[in-house]
Amino acid sequence: MRRVLIIGHPGSGKSTLAPKLGAILNLPVHHLDRLFWQPGWVESDRAEFRERIIQVLEGESWIIDGSYTATLPLRLQYADTAIHLDFPRLLCMWRINRRVIEGFGRVRPDLAEDCPEHFDWPFQRWCWRYRRRQRPLILSALEEAKHVRVITMECPAEVEAFVAGLGAEFSGGEGQGPGAQ
Repeated sequence: MRRVLIIGHPGSGKSTLAPKLGAILNLPVHHLDRLFWQPGWVESDRAEFRERIIQVLEGESWIIDGSYTATLPLRLQYADTAIHLDFPRLLCMWRINRRVIEGFGRVRPDLAEDCPEHFDWPFQRWCWRYRRRQRPLILSALEEAKHVRVITMECPAEVEAFVAGLGAEFSGGEGQGPGAQ
């Protein structure tokens, strides 16, 4: 695992898992939300966003978290592993709303400066429809990417077990993950 995508429903824990894996595997972590959003919740120009992604993808190794289905085929061309967090909708919606309440007004580390946590009805609606609209696109893209190892996890306990297993595998000391010199 040198070029890893973490994809899935908003609220499934992609941005929480990414730095954990980055620490275990000694890989740099890039959040698509941070690449896409400009300060003040301003969307990036699509071409600029694509160029930022390509700069990351051309790196020797990385972990990228975020779904952004429009760029998924591009990212899959470079990836060797895709971790798909395929969690139930109600769990993800609960987590999203908990995140909004607990972090209201604060900026998460996976977002650009001046993008404070807030309640957003259009985002809520998009998240509610994710399994019907986005998930089929993701599953299709994953099926087509024959060279990519796909790891699907359907609940937080599976993620915890996966992280624990990797941690045990690469616990030969700090910085001993693949890519350590």
